Amino acid sequence: MIIPLPRLASRKYSGLLAPLNNRNYRLLWVGGTISVIGDFFQQVALSTLALELTNKPSGWGAVLMVQAVPRALLMLVGGVVTDRFQPRRVMFVSSILQALVVGALAVLSVLDRIALWHLYIYALLFGTIYAFSLPAANSILPTLVAKDQLRSATALSQVTGTLARFLVPPFAGLLIAAAGRSLGFAINAFSFLVVAFCLSLIQSGMSQKNEVGTPMSQMKEGLLAAKQDPVIWNITILATVYFFGFAGATFVGLPALAKLVFMAGEQGVGLVFGATGVGSLLGAVILGSVKKISCQGLVGCTSVVGAGLTLAAAGLAPTLWSAVPYLVLSGMLSPAFSLIFTPLLYTRTPEHVRGRVMSLFNLGVFGLYPLSYGLAGLVGDLYGPRFIVAFGGLFISLAGLLGLSQKPLREV
Repeated sequence: MIIPLPRLASRKYSGLLAPLNNRNYRLLWVGGTISVIGDFFQQVALSTLALELTNKPSGWGAVLMVQAVPRALLMLVGGVVTDRFQPRRVMFVSSILQALVVGALAVLSVLDRIALWHLYIYALLFGTIYAFSLPAANSILPTLVAKDQLRSATALSQVTGTLARFLVPPFAGLLIAAAGRSLGFAINAFSFLVVAFCLSLIQSGMSQKNEVGTPMSQMKEGLLAAKQDPVIWNITILATVYFFGFAGATFVGLPALAKLVFMAGEQGVGLVFGATGVGSLLGAVILGSVKKISCQGLVGCTSVVGAGLTLAAAGLAPTLWSAVPYLVLSGMLSPAFSLIFTPLLYTRTPEHVRGRVMSLFNLGVFGLYPLSYGLAGLVGDLYGPRFIVAFGGLFISLAGLLGLSQKPLREV
């Protein structure tokens, strides 16, 4: 049965909103938007809970590290599974499992029985599931929209995600401070059920793939496909360096900076994430509205350098409110990575290995997260949260400089 979405389907859209004319994309967009809202509620609740239980940046960093280890180890397996069973099916099963795991955390929080070891168990389970859901989520878009709409579809998802990033964290901080963290976990669990429902309504034209060979041989096939294209390979290397700096600085450094240095509590955590969100929204709207980008590699790499330098400046700012403008500017420059490099991966990768190539890219993105989280926590204990943010920002800039040094990527 087809369930209409009247407010989204009652008119024809153009420009940045043109992908909403596609029913399958509308369903994916609705589910993804609600999921992002839930993610930000949980991000505020989980980070403040871990910091409260340990009173150290390393405590929150350890939880993130436990989540990142199985995600990195199983990411390539997730790519093989995605190519075998279709992205939509893998995403559906993953969403149900994620709802159950986060729902258990909500119940423990309601009962006031939650302890640090519960967060480690949650992180281990969630990281395992995420290793399968992420390659599928990053492979599904080209199966739903035409090639000429890939960048606008990516941009629209980025715009709505960053709009939520701007609006939700400050509101979530206030609501969680008033009603308790269990509400944040419950909202995120519900969001995963909404994603599963939307996915069940998508009518994918893809037939089930009958891949031959062992999982190991299929992993090698995906690796060879990536290495044969120097642009894909260089983007993967760029992502590895970029997100090593980004992970620790953003997910460990910024909450610790707001809560432990600026003493701003949940509201402060919401504000720093909201500041980067409003910047990302502006950057995504501007970049997504441009019909054609000349010198894509040059623009993307230069933007990465700028995003890192402004993030480092935010870490050195004397007060919370003086850090906000730098976070906004860093957020404005950051969408260039996903809106330029991700569509390049989509269009340059053969469909039959897309899940595996995207899983390799995701391994580059998330592979060093465990080290980044752990290192950020230890550095924060020794030198303070400011050093985490500043060092991470400089590492991001290094990624952009490495990209500029590679001719295939610079001239794409």
